[in-house]
Amino acid sequence: MPPAASQRMLGFLSSLPDYAFDFSGDASDEYRYLYSAAPLGTYGDAHSLYPRVVYRGGWLDQQPSRVSVLFVLPRSPGYGQEIFVIHIHVSAWGLLTMRIWKQLVIRYASLGVAEFPVIP
Repeated sequence: MPPAASQRMLGFLSSLPDYAFDFSGDASDEYRYLYSAAPLGTYGDAHSLYPRVVYRGGWLDQQPSRVSVLFVLPRSPGYGQEIFVIHIHVSAWGLLTMRIWKQLVIRYASLGVAEFPVIP
């Protein structure tokens, strides 16, 4: 099991707008930003300077069995870069509302759970 998310990461997760948890759409997209704190018009690698949420699904149009979602906090004074990754099985992709996903991710991130759906 991965380590639990840090307090800094939990604060970031809590501060995100609901649309950052829009886990729906085409799961075979290779790489897509769900949220970026970068100013409008920021291109390419400049996004790496800002907090962001990215999902990685299929590769070369292959349907994945799970989708990875990366919550990324860039380096800042006194802190290194932090990444918390969750994996969502495609059977759960698109099933829940953004608000419910946000609640689940925050609740389980504090426990170190990173695989969804969570099966007790």
